Amino acid sequence: MPSPHRAVPTDFQALRTHAIDGRIETRLERLRLNDLSAGEVVVPTRYAGVNHKDGLSLHGRAKIISSFPRVAGIELVGEVVQSSSEEFQPSAQPGLT
Repeated sequence: MPSPHRAVPTDFQALRTHAIDGRIETRLERLRLNDLSAGEVVVPTRYAGVNHKDGLSLHGRAKIISSFPRVAGIELVGEVVQSSSEEFQPSAQPGLT
């Protein structure tokens, strides 16, 4: 259920990593909500970061990504606007690392 405080975005920019012909390729892409995997939590971010392991994975140097394509990073601050997870309800304001 969308948050009454913020509108659910229809599209957004994301740093997304792909495995193409045995090599890792990461690029900034414009995505739509239906491009995300089922069960995702939608959080328009106020601040975001990419930690050391995520940074290595962007270049294929850390084997922490189990399926592709994948939106990189988990460190963020924002407000949940849509969620199918019981852990994160709309209007929650998580700071995740």
